[in-house]
Amino acid sequence: MAGFKPKSTVRPSQEELLATVGRVSAEVGHLPTSPELVPAPRLVESPPRPATGPGPTVLVNFKATLAFAKLIAEVSEREGGVRRMLARMLKEAGHDVPERDLNPVVKRRKYE
Repeated sequence: MAGFKPKSTVRPSQEELLATVGRVSAEVGHLPTSPELVPAPRLVESPPRPATGPGPTVLVNFKATLAFAKLIAEVSEREGGVRRMLARMLKEAGHDVPERDLNPVVKRRKYE
């Protein structure tokens, strides 16, 4: 059995390294030890937009206990899914729910 042989790698020469380091230190005045911290842009709150049109869909997911997950599955089965159940509940609570969430398009093949 042969021993471990590391791959040969092409490394920059000493002159190339010195040229790079020298250029950076000449431009900055010193060798940087960490990247420059750029302040994050401030987020400006925009006014809430009314729900117009379907818009994109996103995945909503959360962790729950097994008992709560079973309860959600049982209750939502009668309504055709969790999405419809939550949409109905939020609509009944007075929230503006898009029609697409109340009655989502079913993309399953039907064999009837």
